[in-house]
Amino acid sequence: MSIFSRKKKTKPKEPEERPNPFLAAAESSMFKHLPNLRAKPMLSTQPTAVLAGPSAAAAAASYGDLASACSVSTYPHVPGEPVRAGDPICDQYRVNLYENRAIVCIADGCNWGPKVLEAANRASNEFVDYLHERLPGLTETKQFKKVLIDAMQAAHVKIFEGKVDQDGHWWDVGQTTLLGGVLVPIDKGTDRWSPGYEFLCVSVGDCKGFCYTNGQMQDITDLTMRADHADARDSGGRLGPATEVPESDILQLPDLANLSLFSVPCEEGDLVLLMTDGVHDNLDPQHLGKKPRDMPKSMCLGECDEWSQVDREKAEQAKNVFRIAFLEKQVEGAAKPDDLCSTLLDHCVKTTSASRKFMCENQGRIVPKDYALFPGKMDHSSIVAFKVGPFPPLSNEQATMPDDDDDPDAMVDLGSLAM
Repeated sequence: MSIFSRKKKTKPKEPEERPNPFLAAAESSMFKHLPNLRAKPMLSTQPTAVLAGPSAAAAAASYGDLASACSVSTYPHVPGEPVRAGDPICDQYRVNLYENRAIVCIADGCNWGPKVLEAANRASNEFVDYLHERLPGLTETKQFKKVLIDAMQAAHVKIFEGKVDQDGHWWDVGQTTLLGGVLVPIDKGTDRWSPGYEFLCVSVGDCKGFCYTNGQMQDITDLTMRADHADARDSGGRLGPATEVPESDILQLPDLANLSLFSVPCEEGDLVLLMTDGVHDNLDPQHLGKKPRDMPKSMCLGECDEWSQVDREKAEQAKNVFRIAFLEKQVEGAAKPDDLCSTLLDHCVKTTSASRKFMCENQGRIVPKDYALFPGKMDHSSIVAFKVGPFPPLSNEQATMPDDDDDPDAMVDLGSLAM
């Protein structure tokens, strides 16, 4: 063979095709626990009401005594600055109410800024719109498994829309967590043990859902955990460009580490709550300045002064018991959903007042990490609450919807936010 002969050219390897992580999640055994129940026929495919926000004009929206949503920022307006720190609010809520169905969604944009707000807005609206188009064809609860996961994928893809060039490079794209679900009335037939309704939802990140039924609060999203329980900045998962993979494959970009599907049986008159971590982190006893030794002895946390000294699983169980007890007490004093939203957000505002005051009086300095002196966590804080049952058309006097004249702070006592 001639020493000048050329080596045979080898065909370059094509990039290895990665599986669709959303599809893989839908096929996972984790998501096979949904009940197999028949839904009642949908009475109308058009919403009787849509609650969406927050916007610059209105931070709150409600539909009579049946549903309410509200957002607030607990960050300070530092003297000399043109706007409140962290503005605009990067949470988004979207609720479609039908005569005998409801689609609800809450999204918490990760970090601050316009692109983060845009990500939360696009994701929440696409999630609801995707389900709206398919809701009439869903007659059994088992069918919701794939549709909810597909809606989450659609929300993720929507974040990138118009921001990917022909080479697959994206730019100026934010990230968001998302919790969304559907309330469905159940056709019980002759089965007296079936629930009147089922709430089915999907979550990625650290938003939480609760259901108040039979006088008790239940954490719907109990399995939605952060990788680092002690770090409120760790959402545990998110949509948008959250992982470092080839830019051209946007389906590989979300962090779906804690993507989870949930369902809870409920009855007419029960209450369902969805909230961002800006609310539920302020229901955490650690953030409220309580030490393990301050908790009830029945929790068996010992005489520890630091939560890091307590077994992680035991600490989370104790915190969840505390959070649920707190919520139960608030529900008992709230006559309707918007009362509850106002009460919980007012709690967040008051809890974080010392931190705002410190930031205003010590500009440029970081708030000391001492929850006894500076309790709570400043954040964008949002909550959606609705009563389980039908959502019939209401008169204009009964339905309170946001308009351009609404005061964004009307539902919550925000006097302390000036500092």
